[in-house]
Amino acid sequence: MMPDIKMQASSIVYCPKHVQGNVYEEEERFFTMHTKLKMNLLKLGMSLLVVVSMATTFVGQHAFAAPPDCSNGGTVAVPAPGITITSPATSGTCALTLTATSTGGNLTFSTDSGSVTAGTYVPATYSSPFTFGSSLTDDRSGSGAWTLQASSTGLAGPGSSIIEPSFDSSTATGTAITGSGGSCATTTSAPAITLSGTPQTYLSAAASTPPVNCTYAISTSGTVNFVGHAAGTYTGIVTITLLNA
Repeated sequence: MMPDIKMQASSIVYCPKHVQGNVYEEEERFFTMHTKLKMNLLKLGMSLLVVVSMATTFVGQHAFAAPPDCSNGGTVAVPAPGITITSPATSGTCALTLTATSTGGNLTFSTDSGSVTAGTYVPATYSSPFTFGSSLTDDRSGSGAWTLQASSTGLAGPGSSIIEPSFDSSTATGTAITGSGGSCATTTSAPAITLSGTPQTYLSAAASTPPVNCTYAISTSGTVNFVGHAAGTYTGIVTITLLNA
Protein backbone atom coordinates (compact mmCIF):
# COMPACT_ATOMS: atom_id res chain seq x y z
CA MET A 1 0.00 0.00 0.00
CA MET A 2 1.27 3.43 -0.89
CA PRO A 3 1.61 5.80 2.05
CA ASP A 4 -0.77 8.67 2.16
CA ILE A 5 0.76 11.92 1.00
CA LYS A 6 -0.96 15.02 2.41
CA MET A 7 -0.14 18.44 1.11
CA GLN A 8 -1.06 21.57 2.91
CA ALA A 9 -1.82 24.02 0.16
CA SER A 10 -1.92 26.82 2.62
CA SER A 11 1.72 26.32 3.60
CA ILE A 12 3.06 26.98 0.17
CA VAL A 13 2.49 30.45 -1.26
CA TYR A 14 3.58 31.38 -4.69
CA CYS A 15 3.98 35.04 -5.47
CA PRO A 16 4.63 36.16 -8.93
CA LYS A 17 7.48 38.68 -9.34
CA HIS A 18 5.23 41.59 -10.22
CA VAL A 19 3.23 41.01 -7.02
CA GLN A 20 6.40 40.84 -4.93
CA GLY A 21 7.47 44.22 -6.36
CA ASN A 22 4.19 45.83 -5.33
CA VAL A 23 4.59 44.51 -1.79
CA TYR A 24 8.09 45.91 -1.51
CA GLU A 25 6.93 49.29 -2.82
CA GLU A 26 4.08 49.42 -0.30
CA GLU A 27 6.49 48.61 2.52
CA GLU A 28 8.91 51.31 1.34
CA ARG A 29 6.10 53.86 1.08
CA PHE A 30 4.96 52.96 4.60
CA PHE A 31 8.44 53.43 6.09
CA THR A 32 8.91 56.73 4.18
CA MET A 33 5.63 58.14 5.47
CA HIS A 34 6.48 57.01 8.99
CA THR A 35 9.86 58.72 8.81
CA LYS A 36 8.36 61.99 7.51
CA LEU A 37 5.77 61.90 10.29
CA LYS A 38 8.53 61.57 12.90
CA MET A 39 10.45 64.49 11.33
CA ASN A 40 7.34 66.70 11.32
CA LEU A 41 6.67 65.88 14.96
CA LEU A 42 10.28 66.72 15.75
CA LYS A 43 9.98 70.08 13.96
CA LEU A 44 6.77 70.84 15.84
CA GLY A 45 8.52 70.07 19.11
CA MET A 46 11.36 72.44 18.22
CA SER A 47 8.89 75.18 17.28
CA LEU A 48 7.11 74.81 20.60
CA LEU A 49 10.48 74.94 22.34
CA VAL A 50 11.33 78.24 20.58
CA VAL A 51 7.95 79.74 21.50
CA VAL A 52 8.37 78.71 25.13
CA SER A 53 11.90 80.11 25.13
CA MET A 54 10.75 83.45 23.68
CA ALA A 55 7.92 83.67 26.18
CA THR A 56 10.37 83.02 29.00
CA THR A 57 12.64 85.79 27.66
CA PHE A 58 9.80 88.32 27.58
CA VAL A 59 8.77 87.39 31.10
CA GLY A 60 12.36 87.87 32.22
CA GLN A 61 12.52 91.31 30.61
CA HIS A 62 9.30 92.34 32.29
CA ALA A 63 10.80 91.33 35.62
CA PHE A 64 13.51 94.00 35.14
CA ALA A 65 11.10 96.85 34.25
CA ALA A 66 11.31 100.29 35.91
CA PRO A 67 10.72 100.27 39.68
CA PRO A 68 7.29 101.28 41.02
CA ASP A 69 6.24 104.89 41.54
CA CYS A 70 7.55 106.42 44.79
CA SER A 71 4.29 108.22 45.59
CA ASN A 72 1.95 107.01 48.34
CA GLY A 73 -0.98 105.88 46.24
CA GLY A 74 -2.94 104.43 49.18
CA THR A 75 -5.26 105.98 51.73
CA VAL A 76 -4.74 107.09 55.31
CA ALA A 77 -6.26 103.84 56.50
CA VAL A 78 -4.33 101.68 54.05
CA PRO A 79 -1.07 103.43 53.19
CA ALA A 80 0.87 102.28 50.14
CA PRO A 81 4.46 103.51 50.49
CA GLY A 82 6.64 103.54 47.40
CA ILE A 83 9.18 101.16 48.94
CA THR A 84 8.36 98.16 51.09
CA ILE A 85 11.22 95.94 52.24
CA THR A 86 10.28 92.46 53.35
CA SER A 87 12.86 90.44 55.27
CA PRO A 88 15.31 88.99 54.36
CA ALA A 89 15.59 91.58 51.56
CA THR A 90 17.91 94.46 52.49
CA SER A 91 16.94 97.15 49.98
CA GLY A 92 14.21 98.36 47.64
CA THR A 93 13.76 100.91 44.89
CA CYS A 94 11.07 103.22 43.55
CA ALA A 95 10.88 105.73 40.70
CA LEU A 96 10.57 109.50 41.19
CA THR A 97 9.88 111.37 37.95
CA LEU A 98 11.71 114.70 37.73
CA THR A 99 10.81 117.33 35.12
CA ALA A 100 12.52 120.70 34.62
CA THR A 101 11.88 123.45 32.06
CA SER A 102 14.27 126.19 31.03
CA THR A 103 12.91 129.39 29.50
CA GLY A 104 16.36 130.20 28.10
CA GLY A 105 16.58 133.47 30.03
CA ASN A 106 15.88 136.99 28.73
CA LEU A 107 17.74 139.88 27.18
CA THR A 108 16.00 143.18 27.98
CA PHE A 109 16.69 146.82 27.21
CA SER A 110 15.08 150.08 28.24
CA THR A 111 15.95 153.78 28.31
CA ASP A 112 15.59 155.99 31.33
CA SER A 113 13.04 158.09 29.45
CA GLY A 114 11.02 157.80 26.29
CA SER A 115 12.26 161.16 25.02
CA VAL A 116 15.49 163.15 25.07
CA THR A 117 16.01 166.89 24.79
CA ALA A 118 19.36 168.06 23.49
CA GLY A 119 21.36 170.43 25.63
CA THR A 120 21.95 174.14 25.14
CA TYR A 121 22.91 175.20 21.64
CA VAL A 122 26.66 175.89 21.34
CA PRO A 123 27.25 178.74 18.86
CA ALA A 124 30.95 177.94 18.47
CA THR A 125 30.18 174.46 17.09
CA TYR A 126 26.66 175.12 15.80
CA SER A 127 25.49 172.05 17.65
CA SER A 128 23.64 170.76 20.67
CA PRO A 129 24.85 167.75 22.73
CA PHE A 130 22.53 165.12 24.17
CA THR A 131 22.90 162.20 26.55
CA PHE A 132 20.55 159.44 27.53
CA GLY A 133 20.80 156.58 29.97
CA SER A 134 19.62 153.03 29.42
CA SER A 135 19.73 149.62 31.06
CA LEU A 136 20.34 146.19 29.64
CA THR A 137 19.81 142.97 31.59
CA ASP A 138 21.12 139.63 30.38
CA ASP A 139 20.02 136.67 32.49
CA ARG A 140 20.79 133.99 29.90
CA SER A 141 23.67 132.75 32.08
CA GLY A 142 26.20 134.28 29.70
CA SER A 143 25.04 131.98 26.90
CA GLY A 144 25.49 134.56 24.15
CA ALA A 145 26.69 137.97 23.05
CA TRP A 146 24.50 141.01 22.47
CA THR A 147 24.59 144.09 20.24
CA LEU A 148 22.84 147.48 20.33
CA GLN A 149 22.17 149.32 17.07
CA ALA A 150 20.62 152.69 16.25
CA SER A 151 18.97 154.17 13.15
CA SER A 152 17.04 157.32 12.27
CA THR A 153 15.51 158.93 9.21
CA GLY A 154 16.47 162.31 10.71
CA LEU A 155 15.08 165.17 12.74
CA ALA A 156 12.58 167.38 10.92
CA GLY A 157 12.71 171.15 11.44
CA PRO A 158 11.59 174.40 9.75
CA GLY A 159 10.64 173.95 6.11
CA SER A 160 12.05 170.73 4.67
CA SER A 161 15.25 170.78 6.69
CA ILE A 162 16.35 167.37 8.04
CA ILE A 163 19.22 166.79 10.46
CA GLU A 164 20.82 163.40 11.03
CA PRO A 165 21.98 163.15 14.66
CA SER A 166 25.13 161.29 15.64
CA PHE A 167 26.00 158.84 18.42
CA ASP A 168 29.46 159.80 19.57
CA SER A 169 30.20 157.25 22.27
CA SER A 170 28.69 154.89 24.81
CA THR A 171 29.96 153.67 28.12
CA ALA A 172 28.59 150.72 30.06
CA THR A 173 29.17 149.35 33.53
CA GLY A 174 28.19 145.74 34.06
CA THR A 175 27.15 144.39 37.45
CA ALA A 176 26.74 140.69 38.07
CA ILE A 177 23.25 139.78 39.24
CA THR A 178 23.33 138.51 42.83
CA GLY A 179 23.99 134.80 43.02
CA SER A 180 25.29 134.32 39.48
CA GLY A 181 28.97 134.87 40.34
CA GLY A 182 31.77 135.65 37.93
CA SER A 183 32.48 138.87 36.03
CA CYS A 184 30.41 140.56 33.35
CA ALA A 185 31.74 140.67 29.81
CA THR A 186 33.48 143.87 28.76
CA THR A 187 31.49 146.05 26.35
CA THR A 188 32.81 147.61 23.15
CA SER A 189 31.71 151.06 22.00
CA ALA A 190 31.80 151.75 18.25
CA PRO A 191 33.42 154.94 16.86
CA ALA A 192 31.16 157.97 16.39
CA ILE A 193 28.43 157.26 13.82
CA THR A 194 26.03 159.55 11.97
CA LEU A 195 22.66 157.86 12.09
CA SER A 196 20.80 156.88 8.92
CA GLY A 197 17.90 154.67 7.95
CA THR A 198 20.18 151.62 8.19
CA PRO A 199 20.82 150.27 11.71
CA GLN A 200 24.43 150.71 12.88
CA THR A 201 26.12 149.15 15.90
CA TYR A 202 27.03 151.52 18.70
CA LEU A 203 27.60 149.12 21.63
CA SER A 204 28.20 145.38 21.97
CA ALA A 205 29.43 142.68 24.36
CA ALA A 206 30.73 139.15 23.93
CA ALA A 207 29.45 136.18 25.90
CA SER A 208 30.58 136.09 29.52
CA THR A 209 33.30 133.59 30.41
CA PRO A 210 32.55 131.86 32.69
CA PRO A 211 28.78 132.34 32.15
CA VAL A 212 27.26 135.01 34.38
CA ASN A 213 24.02 137.00 34.49
CA CYS A 214 24.57 140.77 34.38
CA THR A 215 22.85 144.13 34.37
CA TYR A 216 24.55 146.93 32.41
CA ALA A 217 24.08 150.64 33.17
CA ILE A 218 24.67 152.40 29.83
CA SER A 219 25.28 156.04 29.05
CA THR A 220 25.21 157.17 25.42
CA SER A 221 26.17 160.64 24.22
CA GLY A 222 25.58 162.26 20.85
CA THR A 223 25.32 165.50 18.91
CA VAL A 224 22.78 167.31 16.75
CA ASN A 225 24.73 169.43 14.25
CA PHE A 226 22.90 172.47 12.87
CA VAL A 227 25.50 173.54 10.34
CA GLY A 228 23.73 174.61 7.15
CA HIS A 229 20.28 174.40 8.71
CA ALA A 230 17.83 177.13 9.69
CA ALA A 231 17.30 178.05 13.28
CA GLY A 232 14.40 176.30 14.92
CA THR A 233 13.33 173.18 16.76
CA TYR A 234 14.00 169.76 15.25
CA THR A 235 12.29 166.55 16.31
CA GLY A 236 12.57 162.96 15.11
CA ILE A 237 12.68 159.31 16.09
CA VAL A 238 15.78 157.26 16.85
CA THR A 239 15.15 153.52 16.68
CA ILE A 240 17.15 151.29 19.00
CA THR A 241 17.62 147.64 18.00
CA LEU A 242 18.78 144.92 20.42
CA LEU A 243 20.35 141.85 18.83
CA ASN A 244 20.68 138.53 20.56
CA ALA A 245 24.05 137.88 19.00
